[in-house]
Amino acid sequence: APFTPTPLTKAECQAAVAEGKLGIKLCYYDTDYWAGTVKQCNGIQNMPTMADLGKIASLLYEGNPSIGALVDKSGLTYNGKASQYGLPEPDFAIWSGEESNYNADNSFYRDFFSYATYYGYSGHGLGYRNHSDILGLCLVE
Repeated sequence: APFTPTPLTKAECQAAVAEGKLGIKLCYYDTDYWAGTVKQCNGIQNMPTMADLGKIASLLYEGNPSIGALVDKSGLTYNGKASQYGLPEPDFAIWSGEESNYNADNSFYRDFFSYATYYGYSGHGLGYRNHSDILGLCLVE
């Protein structure tokens, strides 16, 4: 089930990088919600990829449109099935386990609206890792 992450401090994030256990590469913010999600999921390998989030998006819109990892799609009609998958009803956003390789202050996520789905990262939406409105989601087997 999606959750509101508890942020890590920059020092906690840097300790996670030094330990190499969570898969975090870079730290920047003193309230890092993405790093908190990574910790709560016990590593980026236990978080959805952007491709996974695209597949989730495909399930939430009429006609099950094909939505790629880094694809924005508008003009959609929400099908009302988010709660069947344990997700909140639109509008919401979910962090991916994908961190920017070039900028320590952002990671990728996907927005889910009633009319569209957009991917995001810093400079393209809300993806600054200190943003508290993006939900965490851990993968389970």
